[in-house]
Amino acid sequence: MKKAYKAVNWNTPDNDYALMFWEQNIRQFWVDTEYIPSKDIDSWKRISPEMKEAYKKALGGLTLLDTLQSHTGMPKILDHIDGLQNKAVLSYMCMMEAIHAKSYSTIFSTVSTTAEINEIFEWVQDNKFLQYKASTIDSYYRSIDKENPTDEEVFMALAASVLLESFLFYSGFFLPLWLCGQGEMVASADIIKKIVADESIHGVFVGLLAQDLFKTLKNQDQVKERLLVLLNNLYENELKYTEEVYTEVGLTAEVNEYVRY
Repeated sequence: MKKAYKAVNWNTPDNDYALMFWEQNIRQFWVDTEYIPSKDIDSWKRISPEMKEAYKKALGGLTLLDTLQSHTGMPKILDHIDGLQNKAVLSYMCMMEAIHAKSYSTIFSTVSTTAEINEIFEWVQDNKFLQYKASTIDSYYRSIDKENPTDEEVFMALAASVLLESFLFYSGFFLPLWLCGQGEMVASADIIKKIVADESIHGVFVGLLAQDLFKTLKNQDQVKERLLVLLNNLYENELKYTEEVYTEVGLTAEVNEYVRY
């Protein structure tokens, strides 16, 4: 029997929140070319070499995570989520993750030479803490890259995505926002603020999908324990990553507090 393909029908809700998140995503739409980070050139000249290095590393780490979300996370997850409206929202968020990744390069190209940019992306590829983050999250995405993953596998992929959106990004977000508070790199921070606003609703939407699925699981206690183990492993790694990036500029404690928050 041939498979019957369905068209998304927005007149019949998948759930209580898909349309709301679709509309909120649309209201927040933006592209990096709307912003002018070149206004920060004089500010970039004023900040210390150590601060510049930490800033570039923070952006490099953010770029890796958004690349993972747009190339792997969202595409794998939407394959196994019920409801064509839910899939549409995830597809839109996937596109925005790609815009985020490009936006960091827009900032990079304003303040750094090609050689410096290439050096940072090599650092991203070689940094064991960043690579641990990416490989750990990716393993949960890859576990559902098959025709019939279990509900537990889908839940853990959703949960891994929420952890990425809800705290793994924030060690990178901290420095652009902190500098903005000091009156430095303000134009570039306008881009970061848009990304933070996007990631917040991405995390909530995926979290709601995860909660709905969790309610159907028969082994909730065991799955919750798996989630807590994953959370703690990622958190311990994040402390080490934060120490490496921020020690030279004396902000490690502040960043760790922000990540915990």
